[in-house]
Amino acid sequence: MKSNDTLRGEIAFQHPALRVKSVYFKKSKTDAATHYGNLDVNGFGFLADGKSYYYRPMIIDLEVSSGDLNKLGTDKQPVFIKDTIFAKLMVGGAASLYKCKDKSQGKEHLIIGLKNGDFEDLIHNKYYLDPSRQFMVENTRYRDQLAEVFKECTSLLSGLNGLKTFDEYSIQKLVVAGDSCLQPKNAAIYVAPPMRFKVKFGLVGGVNLNYLSLAGPAVIVAGDLSAFHFGSKVNGVAGLFLDLVVPGCENRWVIHNELSYFKVNLNSATMAAFGTGKAWIEVKGSYMSLTNTLQYWFQGKRHNSYLEFGFSNAISSDIAPQIKYYDPNLVNQNLQSRSVVAARGYQQFLNLGAGLSLGKFGLAYRFSIGNGFSKESFVGSTTYNNNFLLSYLLAGKVSG
Repeated sequence: MKSNDTLRGEIAFQHPALRVKSVYFKKSKTDAATHYGNLDVNGFGFLADGKSYYYRPMIIDLEVSSGDLNKLGTDKQPVFIKDTIFAKLMVGGAASLYKCKDKSQGKEHLIIGLKNGDFEDLIHNKYYLDPSRQFMVENTRYRDQLAEVFKECTSLLSGLNGLKTFDEYSIQKLVVAGDSCLQPKNAAIYVAPPMRFKVKFGLVGGVNLNYLSLAGPAVIVAGDLSAFHFGSKVNGVAGLFLDLVVPGCENRWVIHNELSYFKVNLNSATMAAFGTGKAWIEVKGSYMSLTNTLQYWFQGKRHNSYLEFGFSNAISSDIAPQIKYYDPNLVNQNLQSRSVVAARGYQQFLNLGAGLSLGKFGLAYRFSIGNGFSKESFVGSTTYNNNFLLSYLLAGKVSG
């Protein structure tokens, strides 16, 4: 309250984004809610899961260029509007760091609190160097702003130079170190509790190239099936993904979960003698696969990229190898086939991959090696998958 009174009770507010103007408060569940504008209060806080969170109103010039890479232009000058917002306290000390979200522009703001009581939005707008939109750069004015705030702390200058791109986690650590430098020893510094998982959800699709290798002969056909060499065919892949950003490692470590459907379509590229004709093998069917990988992301100026490692478990009910044989001496039965022992109903894969993101779109390559089909079908078989994937982000949310 502006009268410096402290009220305790229940509060309702929209997640603090741009242009949030008010909160609703009531002392108990049965009381009527009272409306407070963001200039009617000095701030508010609440407890959640035993952790304290604080918000305060401020009048500030916000930089409002788009955070959507597809909407950026060539104008390198920041665009500002003056607004009154609620911002979340991230670090409280000699210098304070706040955060708010701009849902309309698709970006987050980090705000530094100055010694004179003013606030500055840390500037990091991105823009293209030319109309062809081939080269993107980031305004690094935020480094100069932080250097001015912590100019008395020469030990932090190397940390500022090490900020390759605008990153909330790194800037928060730097402000905490700066507060330790500026204020008396052992003085209290408030640091906001770590964020909960950031959740991203979307679609994934692409193509899969299958390979099959045999370690030795099999008994399902007279002769040595190790003579068969299997080529690949292009098969479709489609599915959904759910990404969880590891708390405290914003935009670095991501747990990637993907449920996908893909086809298996293999033909032996060579034929073997079979009676008076030739024989070859076909393997057809489909799998449902659950893929779990751990991704490490690299933040870039034009796009973000990652490396991944993990495992997949795939289940199938319809994969069955067939022997196809052709005998010119059999009238009206030149092409025949017969099924052999059903292939393994499940496989496990080891995955290695890499990818990059371009706004809401992502491109990825993933190599998978699996434990093959059952020994009754093929001896010592191993399957290989080369996946070329395109993803589209449907929704991303930060809770907490």
